[in-house]
Amino acid sequence: MPETRPGDGGTSGVGALAGAGTAGQALGGSSGGGALVHTGGSVGQTATGGGAGVATEGGGVGAGAGAGAGGSSAGGAGPTVLFDGTNLDNWEYDARCWSISDNAMSGTGCFCMAFTNKDYGKYRLFVTARIKSPVDDGASFDKGQNQLGILVWGPRHAGDFNPKGTVHITPPMYWTWDYLHNKSLDAKFTVRKDPGFNWSSWNTAEILSDVSAGKFRMAVNGVEVTSFTANVASDWHVGPIGMLVHAKNSIVQYKDIKIEENPTNFELTTLK
Repeated sequence: MPETRPGDGGTSGVGALAGAGTAGQALGGSSGGGALVHTGGSVGQTATGGGAGVATEGGGVGAGAGAGAGGSSAGGAGPTVLFDGTNLDNWEYDARCWSISDNAMSGTGCFCMAFTNKDYGKYRLFVTARIKSPVDDGASFDKGQNQLGILVWGPRHAGDFNPKGTVHITPPMYWTWDYLHNKSLDAKFTVRKDPGFNWSSWNTAEILSDVSAGKFRMAVNGVEVTSFTANVASDWHVGPIGMLVHAKNSIVQYKDIKIEENPTNFELTTLK
């Protein structure tokens, strides 16, 4: 496990995510005053603090998330698409940091998040992600700083892009962080695995969440990497799902994002 390192997030003051059992850095203020963008759904479309345009590059729908990814556990109509490579209509985001590139949500330039317009608690989520830059060369690449991440189970901060109150999950491995108490997550883990996947390759995660029970499972590329039950489930709540840019100098990308709400079972469908 890497040591905890200071955050590289400009004014956000959020320290680097550490592996379970290590000390975290203090959580500071918001990510800054960039252009707030709400799009789609009942939220409507507004912008404050500057232009709200989304730069689009490449166009088209990205490649599939991998064999078996995106299927419905109930055998019904299947998951709802949250991002298909063409627009950010289902997301609230900072236009300074997020655009569309390589058919993916591409974040860079500051410590910030993009959050779903809708709140979720019990679901099956599919997302394919990578760190485009810096490249994971297996030697000098700093996993403690150059992270991607999924934020779950926390409140929505109106007009802000703050991880406070969320659980941070880090595909393609098992690391977690508690941004409510700013420490290692207090949970009973039954699976904690680092399969050694390259962070700069496209890795597909399947995430199972049942926030009312404090239960969470995740598989990456068909391998289960984490499974836990929070020791205090009442700490966590229905809320938006966030995609994270951790280091301001990195380029982090997410694509083929789909969600199935209220799955009929808590079994991972992509295990090999």
